[in-house]
Amino acid sequence: MLKTAFKLFTVSLVSTASWAQSITIGQGNLRNATVTSSSNATSGVSTLDGSGFLPNHNAASRFLSQATLGHNITDVTNLTLTGNEQWLNTQLNLPSSFSVRTHVAQMHQAIVDSSNLVVPGSTLQNTFVGDWHFDIAWFHGAQTAPDPLRWRVALALSEILVTSRNSTFKDNPYALGGYFDVMLKGAFGNYRSLIDSVTYQPAMGVYLTFMNNRATDATRQIYPDENYAREIMQLFTVGLYELNLDGTEKKMPTVILYLLTTTLTLPI
Repeated sequence: MLKTAFKLFTVSLVSTASWAQSITIGQGNLRNATVTSSSNATSGVSTLDGSGFLPNHNAASRFLSQATLGHNITDVTNLTLTGNEQWLNTQLNLPSSFSVRTHVAQMHQAIVDSSNLVVPGSTLQNTFVGDWHFDIAWFHGAQTAPDPLRWRVALALSEILVTSRNSTFKDNPYALGGYFDVMLKGAFGNYRSLIDSVTYQPAMGVYLTFMNNRATDATRQIYPDENYAREIMQLFTVGLYELNLDGTEKKMPTVILYLLTTTLTLPI
C-alpha cells in the first residue's frame, strides 16, 4: 500500500563482508535522522514522525471540499478518525435517498393546501410553481442528504449531460427535478447505463428535440431530427476524434492521407 510505503523508510546497509542490516525509520523512530526540506515552513521531520501524514484535519477538510458540496467541523473530525478510504466505501454503498422531483411535488401540494385557506378550490393545475421550487428542493437535498458524494458526482454529470431551464423548461421544476434524479440514481453506476437512462428521459427528449422523432421518408422529404444523435456522440461519449488507448488522437495512415489530399492524374 502507498500509505505504508510513505510511512516506512527502510535503509539497507550492505558491507563488503556481504552482510545486511535493515533499519526502519518512521512512525516515531528517527534514529538521529536529519531531514531537509525545500519548504522553509517545515524541517521535513514530519515526514518521518508521522505527523505529516493523513489523516489530519487540514487534509480532511481539503478532501471534503473536493468530494462534497459542503461540510462542517463534525464532518472533518469524523473523516480524520475514519480515513478517506472508509468514508468513500461508505458513501459508495449508500442508496440514493432523495428525489428532487418528489420534493417539488410535496412543496407544490403544500402551496395548494395553503391556497385553499384563502381561495377554496385551488388545485395543482391552477397553482403556480416555478424554477425557484426546483432550487429549493435541490438545495434542501444537497444540504441534508446522507450521500454528499453522490450529489457532487451528480452535479458534475449534469454539467456534461446538459439540460437547461433556459428553454421550454422555464418555470417547470418537475422536468428539472426529474432529470436531476436521473443523475443522482446513475452517479455511481455504469456510464453506458446512464446514457440509456438519459436517452429515455423526457426532459432530454424535449431539450435536444428528438421527442416524437420520425423515421426517414425520402419521398415525403421527412428526415429524423439528428440533434441528440450528434450531441450524444460529440459531447457525451466518443468526442470529435477517435482516440488510441493512451488517449492520443488517432491519425490517418500517411498513404491514405496523401491520397485524400493529392490530385492524381491517371492515364486514359
